[in-house]
Amino acid sequence: MPEEILEATMGKTSKSYQTKYWRGNAVHAPFIMHARHLDAVFGATKGIYDKLEQKYQHLAYPLACAELGLEHGVAGGFRLSRYNSFAENWNFVDMIKYNPVTDTMATDDPLYAEYPFTMRTSLLQLLKWVDGAPYVMRDRWVPLDFFACDAVLLQLPPSSLWHYASHTYGWEHVSTILRTRHIVSISLTFQAYNRAAIAIKQRHCVDGFNQNQRLLLTEGVAAAAVPSTLPVFGDPPIKKNEDEDGLEFVFVSSCSNADQWQADMLVESFERVHQRGSITRIITGCSTPALLNQVYRRTTPTTKLHFTPDSIAFQTEALRHWLQHSNAPHLARQLVVLALDFVFLSRFAVSTATPVLSAYPKPDEDPDPDAMEVVHGSLQPKKVFFYSGNPLTAPKVIEAKAGVVIAQNFNAYLNDLTSADRIAALCATCPKPLANSEQYNVGLPYVVATSDLKTIIDDAATFAAKYHDTYTPPSRFVADLIGFSTAAAKHNLPAVRLDNLALTQATSEDWHFALAKKEVNSFTVEYVLANPCSHELVTPPNAAPFLRQLRRFHVATWIADPKLMPDNIFACDMWLLQEPPATLWTDAIKSENADTIKQTYALCTTLKLWNTLLVQHKQRQCPNGFNSNKRLKLVDPRPAEVLSGLKSPEWP
Repeated sequence: MPEEILEATMGKTSKSYQTKYWRGNAVHAPFIMHARHLDAVFGATKGIYDKLEQKYQHLAYPLACAELGLEHGVAGGFRLSRYNSFAENWNFVDMIKYNPVTDTMATDDPLYAEYPFTMRTSLLQLLKWVDGAPYVMRDRWVPLDFFACDAVLLQLPPSSLWHYASHTYGWEHVSTILRTRHIVSISLTFQAYNRAAIAIKQRHCVDGFNQNQRLLLTEGVAAAAVPSTLPVFGDPPIKKNEDEDGLEFVFVSSCSNADQWQADMLVESFERVHQRGSITRIITGCSTPALLNQVYRRTTPTTKLHFTPDSIAFQTEALRHWLQHSNAPHLARQLVVLALDFVFLSRFAVSTATPVLSAYPKPDEDPDPDAMEVVHGSLQPKKVFFYSGNPLTAPKVIEAKAGVVIAQNFNAYLNDLTSADRIAALCATCPKPLANSEQYNVGLPYVVATSDLKTIIDDAATFAAKYHDTYTPPSRFVADLIGFSTAAAKHNLPAVRLDNLALTQATSEDWHFALAKKEVNSFTVEYVLANPCSHELVTPPNAAPFLRQLRRFHVATWIADPKLMPDNIFACDMWLLQEPPATLWTDAIKSENADTIKQTYALCTTLKLWNTLLVQHKQRQCPNGFNSNKRLKLVDPRPAEVLSGLKSPEWP
């Protein structure tokens, strides 16, 4: 308070004006005071309060105490309110050994005496911390109907946020001290408000009440805690990324046991990453009731099924049948065509906000700031699209829309199979393929508008069958790819060919995430990627979102190959897969051989992901438990006892 305002309010002869040391009165509530002082203190406080401007009214109590000659014994643990205060006792936050989001301090804990007596809830926020910013406590923002029977409760932070608060620091320039104090404060106040709400509801809501914790306090938004409108089911959707809306993933498989377990893996991986959108399985060859029943028994509620006649032999034909005969009244606006050997490594989205790169920095260069982001306090690479095509036609943004196909660079597989004479024989009016053709040498996944796929699908099926009959390519799958790309070219549907949509270990794919190095000092350069053969799955955000088992991954005595997998791998009593030792990766990077490094990453990631998906599935389908023995090692040829065990595979 400026001296002139103090003089005008209290006068030069007042005791408060004469006070030089305010330590004994520079206090905030709560106060512990003898009852005989109450009338005098609060009477004086009221009189001074009315004389002060609003921004100084909080000083009325200290001024009144100074006038009456009362001083306080000051303690820092009666109330906490400001994270950066040196007068408040925040020491307990630095010493607690529990997670404050899920637990609390026991009364017999040695630190209990340091625990705060009260906490002020007028303003608790830390907006500079990206992860903690959504969790704000402002008492004026709490809805007036918070104690109503149908009102939702406050949403606590995720328990993992305590780990990030106490273990990361740097890129957001927010100290660990501030982060941990924020999480403790929010947890304590939210829990206190929720406990109070539940206690009141238990007394007054005789028929039950709402305990859904989903309320975050936001200015001008949460006017009421009782929902005014409800969704058709579940909670109201979280704010959507519009680029993910309308994606439908579709793949084709047969009804065989071998295809069934791969379909299970694909769907389980879809669920593991919480992929937005829906997934459809197109099935051919269910020739017996037993095969059909197995499909129904093993299909999760999130998967849609479409059955085609047994005569269909090509993926293009199966897709055409689905497009023409699906019983869904409306198909999604955008389709993502996959193959059976796909598994999701991360959530897939085509976003205009995702950077498009054509080159990566060298080990001694700083990373491109546009390709990095802060996640949980750590600087990490963003999801990016990598384009290695013609720099003159490089896209600025990638957008899933009608009139364009987004696909994986498949030049390593198709370059010798899409010569000008072959394309001309298929389609005389189609553009002539150029070297490393971006239009023709593309593979799955295809991101294509449903309307565009309907336009080209007849020609795609015709071209695929014609190519297969004429040239006998390595597989029907290759003929399907060429059929797709040729039909798209015929209908002037350009392809945006990206290098990092799916990993198969081909040279035309982007493997920078695994091969990237950083300069530690003038003498040392090391690989950036964490060891993928250690305990946890390593799926960096700048890696492709899909991993494929199109090729066998083979390092030393370790193999990952679907052809060697027992068809009854999902049986509750079947073993899990052996996983390679962590030294397999250290040996690979010592070799400095790019192919070995790729193989090792793909091998370890495939085996670990398969195990993760098996456990995820069996936890749901094996209610009495399952075999978690990691004993199964894939070998070529498959042992006779494995083959004999497949004569009558049981599931689960």
